[in-house]
Amino acid sequence: MSKDLDPLLDELRALADRSKNGRLAAEDEQKGVDLVRDSLSVGSKALPKTLEVLGSLPWYIPVNGTIAAWPKLSPAKRRAFLASLKCLQSDASTRIKFSLARGLYKVDPNTGTKLILETIETVRGEKGLEPKDRRAFFNVLIGKGKPWLSQIDPKALQPSDAQLLASTAVECAVGAGPATTIPVLEWAKPVQPLKTLPETIQRDLAAALRKWNPRWRKRLAHEELPPIIAEAVQAKDAHPSDQQRPATQPPKSSAPESHGSKTARHGDTGPQKRRTEKEPVQRNEISHLLKQLEAQFHNLRNDLQTAKNQLRQTQQNPQQRQRLSQPPAQDEVEKLREENAKLSETVRQLRETLSELANEDFDQAVSRGADTDAPVTDPLEQYRSLLALRLRERLTEFQRLNPQQHVDGLPLLLETLLQTLQENGIDLSNVESPVAEARRRY
Repeated sequence: MSKDLDPLLDELRALADRSKNGRLAAEDEQKGVDLVRDSLSVGSKALPKTLEVLGSLPWYIPVNGTIAAWPKLSPAKRRAFLASLKCLQSDASTRIKFSLARGLYKVDPNTGTKLILETIETVRGEKGLEPKDRRAFFNVLIGKGKPWLSQIDPKALQPSDAQLLASTAVECAVGAGPATTIPVLEWAKPVQPLKTLPETIQRDLAAALRKWNPRWRKRLAHEELPPIIAEAVQAKDAHPSDQQRPATQPPKSSAPESHGSKTARHGDTGPQKRRTEKEPVQRNEISHLLKQLEAQFHNLRNDLQTAKNQLRQTQQNPQQRQRLSQPPAQDEVEKLREENAKLSETVRQLRETLSELANEDFDQAVSRGADTDAPVTDPLEQYRSLLALRLRERLTEFQRLNPQQHVDGLPLLLETLLQTLQENGIDLSNVESPVAEARRRY
């Protein structure tokens, strides 16, 4: 059995080494999926070696390979595979486990839900999830637009499991913005009302609510809220970007013009209105982030200059040199390490936010033809171009992953396209399925 497995693992290791230099070609990705599928079918005794190699591959290869192999695995092999996943403790393994759970939910909902809960219990500490685990949970199980997690009915779970899943979802969605946080709160409400959330999550949610626009906070005004969240919902202060927004509106010079502009605002519907409200906020957020980066740069430069001055004085004063040569206290070292870690985490989060905003602005600029001689100026045409660009990207990515055009991939393609439409303001959740016509039997 090991002889059959060793060639597969050697090929997977070669793919893992090539993936470090950039994304693999479509043929190599499909080859990796087939190799993972075959390696999981070898036997349960070979699982530790297989999982060790899978952790070094890009997450989508072991996920798609596991989904392809799952229907052919016996119940004993499935249990052994899930038990072996608990041994994976690396940072990348958390993302892989959540992705595996999401993929398995399509073919085996009970197993997918169980894997989500087991992964949460593994990475959750006394103070909740670490920032890296929050990002993995959010990116895989929530996402932008309608949360993927809403497919799971929390009332169908055990009360303890439902509360664990709901509180984790709220914890990870707190800093994502109102358009994402509110659907998560509504989904979690039947099993985890706001008043029953842990105090740490309540404080984080209250801090996030103070940055929301008042029109978003009103959505929670009629809920049964704990005192700290109720105070944040009723707060009069708004986010700085919201306070700057009225300056972008045209002044009211006369009554007829005021009436006309009001009519036009009421006439704005759909994605055009959402985009005009969102663009000023994004520009203000970018300006705010740049100011934070500039302030941190100045602070670091001042600290460096202070250290240089102290070093120069130490070299000139032998007594001071002897006093400073003594090792610092342990508590001071730990404090400096903690401050350094916090600063590194803040810089990384700012870089990720700037990268996301830059990518979104780049897509909008390309879709509007900003680099051509005839840019698109009509708001409706701009929205159509942006939506077409994002749908084309999804189709291209699907064709890269499915070069042989297998029909088994059509459900995944449809789900991806529907999710893209929902992320861009097209709500399809209220579309009712057509009633099948009754057929008469003769």
